[in-house]
Amino acid sequence: MPDHLPSSFPTCRIFGHIIEEHTQWHCITIDGLQIAFSHTECILMTLLMHHAQHPGDFASFTTLGQGFKHPPVDLRRLLSRRINEMRPKLWPFELDIISVRDQGYTLTRKWVPAHSVAS
Repeated sequence: MPDHLPSSFPTCRIFGHIIEEHTQWHCITIDGLQIAFSHTECILMTLLMHHAQHPGDFASFTTLGQGFKHPPVDLRRLLSRRINEMRPKLWPFELDIISVRDQGYTLTRKWVPAHSVAS
């Protein structure tokens, strides 16, 4: 993979991060660091990134279902498995993918507890 990848997705800012998608290499660049994804994961991230640019928006199960070549029998279960595989790749950037109860998923900031100050 080349050191600098041409972007196939306009550079966008999401939660203070500069994010680019590189479809043909199945990776996303966050703040200059490349994160490898499978083809399906890359499509799911693209859909999640699109919705993350609109506050309060989320990607519905139906929308995320577009990330699969063949409609799965149990879409929610397959999405849950894929999302759980993707989440740790985003944690170093304090990003996370969370479930919107019975509706879909959203890309968001990862909740990081504030360090307590010793008195």
